[in-house]
Amino acid sequence: PWLGEWYPVDAEYDAYYLMLTRAFGRHRVSVRYDEFSVTDNDEIPDDDNGEEGHAWTATYQYEINDTATVAFEWLGIRSERPAFAYFGADTNVTERQLQLALRLSF
Repeated sequence: PWLGEWYPVDAEYDAYYLMLTRAFGRHRVSVRYDEFSVTDNDEIPDDDNGEEGHAWTATYQYEINDTATVAFEWLGIRSERPAFAYFGADTNVTERQLQLALRLSF
């Protein structure tokens, strides 16, 4: 779809990751590294869709029984997104998340 002479969004996305995991008995430990980038190809002023960053994830899972697993996961993302400046926000951002999950299978 066109917006006058411009495409509303024309961007390229690149990403890759490396994950290592080790299972022993009812336990599993995983570590993952992600790297990503978005290249903004359109020429719309004040609409920078570019971004780049990387992330680390660490997970521990314990299989309680055949139908229940508990998991602890930590995620840390570091990214640079120039468009955040439009809102007066820092363009370099670090985000972290810690979660606990109970997974039930039926």
